[in-house]
Amino acid sequence: MFLLDYSQYSSFLMCPWKWYESYVQGMSPRYSGQRSDPLCLGSLVHNGLDNYSKSGRPEIDMTCLTDNNPTPETYRIAQMMCEGYVQKYPRERWEVESTEEAVQFPYAWCKTCNHQAVCDEGEHCLGCGSDTIPVAGIAKLDGQFYVPEDTTIESGLPGQTLTLSRGWWSREYKTKSPGIDRSVWLAEWASKRQADFQILALQHRLEETPRHSGDDISVQGVLVSVLEKPRQYTPKRKCKGCGETWELDSFRPTATGHACPMCGAEQKIKPYVPTVVPTPEFFRIVVTRSPQQLETSRREFAMVAEAMEQMRVLGKEIAIPNRDNCISNRYHKKCEYAEQHIGGLPVAEPQFVKVDPFKYLGI
Repeated sequence: MFLLDYSQYSSFLMCPWKWYESYVQGMSPRYSGQRSDPLCLGSLVHNGLDNYSKSGRPEIDMTCLTDNNPTPETYRIAQMMCEGYVQKYPRERWEVESTEEAVQFPYAWCKTCNHQAVCDEGEHCLGCGSDTIPVAGIAKLDGQFYVPEDTTIESGLPGQTLTLSRGWWSREYKTKSPGIDRSVWLAEWASKRQADFQILALQHRLEETPRHSGDDISVQGVLVSVLEKPRQYTPKRKCKGCGETWELDSFRPTATGHACPMCGAEQKIKPYVPTVVPTPEFFRIVVTRSPQQLETSRREFAMVAEAMEQMRVLGKEIAIPNRDNCISNRYHKKCEYAEQHIGGLPVAEPQFVKVDPFKYLGI
């Protein structure tokens, strides 16, 4: 049974070679020193909010801190974001169940029939007898809850509210950089296949074990709670020599003042004293899918799983790497394997370390 989650899926679409190094070879960059990257911050925030759901206290536990080794500033920001969120949304009016749970949804797709297949024990489609690819999708749900009647809630965005229709909802927490345009980020997340994984997983779980009186197992969508990192102000100063404006930190201290980074002119510079402490912002959106969209997603997941299985058996050389994403402005980062793949070097120690690529799922 092939196991597919959204992290694998998105990694494969970004570059098949990136997926192979991470999930087949299990190679991860060897972090040195304390971390301040977005993945570290997101892990801390998820841990704090998960603990809040379970115990009522938004505390980041020691195991999470040990695993991620954040800088003091990253830890401070994560704790600020967790505490700020629970102050704005003290308690949902519905009980959130099964936090941080990995939920599977088994399925197979028949390419001959071109629809989801019902298989026999030999993994053949009962409709046409063709071979199928048995796939178990899996999604890490931050929580799930039942809404007994259509309800309007605060979104956190100016002048906007959200309506949660009657039925089951998946809960998802996302951290966001203030440097990414909010409208573009919202549109992008609403189209992400992560929501499809979550809805399919929750639907399957409810079909297996209905949890509400009347056996109402309709899944309406995903409630996404967004925690936007505080916007950091970068102070600047104008040089009296060249007349250009530069970041304050770029002026070089001297015995009599500070020297311009461009022309070298010395001058007295007033230090920056913040008057307002930057704070996070919080808002929520809902993401829904039609039955037709979910059916399309099932088919695409199976196609990707088939390509992954071929690479797993035959090696990464059977696929073409996506060179355009080695260093990408779209993803705002360089792939962790870019240097090795561009230079034709092995992905190996000491730059990388062998890890369990599925540890985050808890399976």
